[in-house]
Amino acid sequence: KDKKASDEGGDRRAATEGEGPAPAGAQTEAEAQTEAETEIGAKTNAASAQGQGAQGQGTQGQDGEAAPPPAEPPHLPLFYRKPRPLHLTEDADLALKGKRDYSCAARATALPLVLSEFPAAARDFPILFSPADPPLPVVLTGLFKEQSLFVGSDGAWRAGTYLPAYVRRYPFLLGGATEGGRRLLLIDEEAPIVTRGEGVALVEDGGPSQVAGRALKLCEAFARDQRATHEFVEALTKYDLLEARKFTLTLRDGQKMAVTDVRVVSRKKFDAMPDDAFLEGRRHNWLFPVFCHFVSLQNLQEIGRASCRERV
Repeated sequence: KDKKASDEGGDRRAATEGEGPAPAGAQTEAEAQTEAETEIGAKTNAASAQGQGAQGQGTQGQDGEAAPPPAEPPHLPLFYRKPRPLHLTEDADLALKGKRDYSCAARATALPLVLSEFPAAARDFPILFSPADPPLPVVLTGLFKEQSLFVGSDGAWRAGTYLPAYVRRYPFLLGGATEGGRRLLLIDEEAPIVTRGEGVALVEDGGPSQVAGRALKLCEAFARDQRATHEFVEALTKYDLLEARKFTLTLRDGQKMAVTDVRVVSRKKFDAMPDDAFLEGRRHNWLFPVFCHFVSLQNLQEIGRASCRERV
């Protein structure tokens, strides 16, 4: 049985150095309606990374308010600059650098999340919902532009905290279906971790290496998990459980900052759900993620206390 995205990579631990990252979110995969056979080693360069990116860099608003992170351009997901199919012949010498570097997330103040990650993520981050349509579950990782609180200056992820699958997956991605109904494994050739020659090989003996095969499986698992997340969000919308909320946080220097334009599940509406809605949630295992979301909001003040207007 396929593992959920949060299981890939060992719960709170980052992927082992030198291994391919675990899968992560992009609406390209979420919108896939049917399972498709996936192929490594495309015969053509014609493949596009469809879908809408999740929220990225935050910007400071006026009057001490933290503006919500703007959405990435709709043609590419967050982080990705030049994803294209992994070729077994042309990329025979393509490799990943041995040491993992998460600098790609250093400027992201919010990261996409999928349903199976809620329990692990709730321990370290606030889980919020973006104002997009449809709403996207995200974890808040910082308040100010280019100030992620979870990526160090050396590109290391903060030790002891959960590493979201979206970050673990990079630089891999699933592309859209080809005419033969197959989905391609894409790689962002401009990712700093991608190199030629020395490193962890992606192609061995004319076929995909273990690392490439593992990355493919993780991407496929995440694609399925995103569909489950989409269904979860559809149910929240159907029963009108999401509401806009403003949070006032105290920063490290004692100043106040307002986080606006985010959505949360209304506790009042959730408690007043009709029996049929509650039973539907229990049948689909949607109740526990909601409870995780409620608990995660306690991390908002911790994010505030760790933030300052100037990077130190």
